[in-house]
Amino acid sequence: MNERHPVPVIPGFTVREDPLTREWVAVSASGKYKIRGRTQRELEQQRWALYGRVLAEFRQAIAETWPRPPSPDP
Repeated sequence: MNERHPVPVIPGFTVREDPLTREWVAVSASGKYKIRGRTQRELEQQRWALYGRVLAEFRQAIAETWPRPPSPDP
């Protein structure tokens, strides 16, 4: 943008402005995740929400694939 609106910095993401919506679009280094927001704060909130979703998916995947310990015999 201009001097009054510097490009937000989101670690691990490349941030660009969408010329149609005037929103910031941050794309993860892997290209797998994209977040949008109008301010640095919105982008940070979206990033933390994304981290929460990714962590939940990871936990679910582990729960579905990790071997269960054998049940103790009574």
